[in-house]
Amino acid sequence: MKNAKQLERNWTLAFQQSNLVDGVTGKFNPVFAQQLFYGKHNNDYPAQFPHHFNELYTTYLELDESEALRQLIVFWEFIGIQISFEEVSGYLQAYPNQLSQIFKKTYYILKTLAHRTAELDITNPYVENRNDIFYLLNIVLHKANNNDQQQLQLFEDVDLPTLYNRYVNIPEGYEKDPIIQHLFNTIEKSNTSFFITGKAGTGKSTFLHYFAQQSKKNVLMTAFTGIAAINVGGVTLHSFFKFPLKPLLPGDEEIPIFRQQAQARKIIEKTHTIVIDEVSMLRADILQAIDYSLRMNGGNHKLPFGGKQILLVGDIFQLPPVVNHQDEVEKLIFTEVYKSEYFFDAPAYADLNPTFFEFKKIHRQKNDQAFINLLNEVRACETTGDTINAINKQYDPTYSPQQDEFAITLTSNNPIANTENARKLAALPYSTYRFEATIHGDFREDRYPTHKTLELKKNAQVIFIKNDVSPDTPRRWVNGTIAKIDFISDDLLEIRLQDGSTHKLVPETWENRQYKYDREKRRIVSTVIGTFTQYPVKLAWAITIHKSQGLTFDNVIIDLGRGAFVNGQVYVALSRCRKLEGIHLRQPLRTEDIIADERIIRFYRTQENAVHLFISYEDFFLKHPEFALQYIALHAPLTEEQIELHFNKLTSGKAYYSHFLDDSQEIVPSDLGLAYNPNIRWTPALQSKFSIGLPHPVTQVLKGVAEQLPLQLAHELQMLNNSLWAFAMSQGYVKEEAKDQVNFGLHEHLLQPPLFGKLSLEEIATLYVTQKNMLLTNPSIWGNTMEQVLTPALVETLLNGIA
Repeated sequence: MKNAKQLERNWTLAFQQSNLVDGVTGKFNPVFAQQLFYGKHNNDYPAQFPHHFNELYTTYLELDESEALRQLIVFWEFIGIQISFEEVSGYLQAYPNQLSQIFKKTYYILKTLAHRTAELDITNPYVENRNDIFYLLNIVLHKANNNDQQQLQLFEDVDLPTLYNRYVNIPEGYEKDPIIQHLFNTIEKSNTSFFITGKAGTGKSTFLHYFAQQSKKNVLMTAFTGIAAINVGGVTLHSFFKFPLKPLLPGDEEIPIFRQQAQARKIIEKTHTIVIDEVSMLRADILQAIDYSLRMNGGNHKLPFGGKQILLVGDIFQLPPVVNHQDEVEKLIFTEVYKSEYFFDAPAYADLNPTFFEFKKIHRQKNDQAFINLLNEVRACETTGDTINAINKQYDPTYSPQQDEFAITLTSNNPIANTENARKLAALPYSTYRFEATIHGDFREDRYPTHKTLELKKNAQVIFIKNDVSPDTPRRWVNGTIAKIDFISDDLLEIRLQDGSTHKLVPETWENRQYKYDREKRRIVSTVIGTFTQYPVKLAWAITIHKSQGLTFDNVIIDLGRGAFVNGQVYVALSRCRKLEGIHLRQPLRTEDIIADERIIRFYRTQENAVHLFISYEDFFLKHPEFALQYIALHAPLTEEQIELHFNKLTSGKAYYSHFLDDSQEIVPSDLGLAYNPNIRWTPALQSKFSIGLPHPVTQVLKGVAEQLPLQLAHELQMLNNSLWAFAMSQGYVKEEAKDQVNFGLHEHLLQPPLFGKLSLEEIATLYVTQKNMLLTNPSIWGNTMEQVLTPALVETLLNGIA
């Protein structure tokens, strides 16, 4: 890697001496860059270049290869790239099909420069084209250093997932889900950072899109891949933070420190929340670098991640980080500098200490619990012989879907998928039609959502890459729906869905957006800098397992070739299908295909165990809203506005039960809760407004005449009773039919086996008495606990979500 770094420095120095940099001011000249690429001339500036690259790019295939290379080298020299004719010729001898790729990479670099301003940092001129520069570096280094070549190929050729490659429409009534609303309110009304995870199909992406749409904060959406960034209207981590494509040390000197007036610095200063999706692929060094960059570029340098709220989203049991384990430098960094390559082993993660939240409910296979159980075992790498045998019942190497079937093959690598698609398309006895995409502005090829040139035939199988968003019809397809080409001509494309319905397709437009800080609005805004318009489909008899991430199918053929080679691969493939019966295995699943990484399992278990009992209480409150309202009325620090708005809710419902030391129980009218709430500041105006609705005026209570009431509603004892009941209910100690009996008795018919461990009736009785005595000795314990559980966000969720 040192040779590559030195070579890039040499190119940067040569760029600084080129015609694109003013010799007097030392600043970048965008007019000359536009001349070089477009051939545009400005009367104030003489023409510097005899030809422009756009002209060569459209005609180089008509030239002799040697002549095309000689002309290309001239353009390289104009921008500081020093590659000799012998070096590029030798590279093409080793890789004879790379000429078009070399021209494409050069095209991207020159076009980017043509769109830069005079503020370009000439000490890092290629920052927006890291992959392109690495590709050209490889031309020089491919013989000299095999490790460098492997490193470059990892960044250049690895098949990354497109987790954001879907336009998620929020389901109707989604915002009424109390769990969703509570999570949203907690994030929206605090600066708490979260690690949001969940199994495949639990709705992580849906929530992410809901939050992005509804939040009033300045939210910076980031993703790992370019396609992901395009579809969410966000940016990739590397493009925003300008990280070099190399392993980074903590506080690495190559992490850019932006100028005070730099756009990225202004965005960081104004950002409240940063979302990082695809977090399973996020390396430890990148998370550490994000922490350092935020501290140094506008955030609070004393706080983790500059004091920004961070949302880490993803399933660690799916796609792992990309690391070259054959490279000695990377091996050293991810064993000695960081404990591993996983994001959770970055010191910055421990400093951030995000709250762990896991979506539990699986929507994709919701009606097939047996299949869900198998998937859970595969995900956790806890498979047994019975698990493997149950899955291998789907082994069917001769299965060949009929023409009218809608089956898709998931493969372990791109070559298998491309070969299968090409073979199937060639076998169709129909004419080939080509549809060209319309591209405007800045939209790089590696971010195209589908092919620039779609080659299709009648009966070709395609996959939708975007949800149907037609305002005039119910949704007809979603991202991942399989279809067949039913009719095709030069100007008409109709598809047939699995239900037999046919629909005319129209081209869809994707936007490439860039973040900017709007001074007038004092908001971070994203502006469209390019568009890509094409039919929203691509050939799909086969796709890679990585590209299937986030998609759902009914009929799947899984072809692992020589076997799985990375952890999470089998789980991702199996979990794409709604039912086990819809899976067809080309090869039987082997035990060694379930690749376990103990580091992931250990981290997950630590997170799961570290989640405080508060989660149980929250879950209990959300599932039992009437009880929650009584609890809120008695204990929450309600505002006057909340009391006025929700008065009827807070004073309605079943009566309270009061549990005393002698185990007696008495009924308390529910509307007394507000009157005995010590956390409400009863101003004279508030007393006057609400005392009429209470059978015992607040003024009497405040004067200390509570002993005159039929019950002694001591705050601590009432809290003790309610809290113990919540504890018993949430831990599963109480039978379903006993939930209306608020008094927690130790009677066998009221108890069921607890969820966590097998406890006898005697053990449960001991637990109950112990906690009761502890709380009576120190009544404030439950009060402190409930203050943390009954957060303002949860209170707001309950008050607004309960009819």
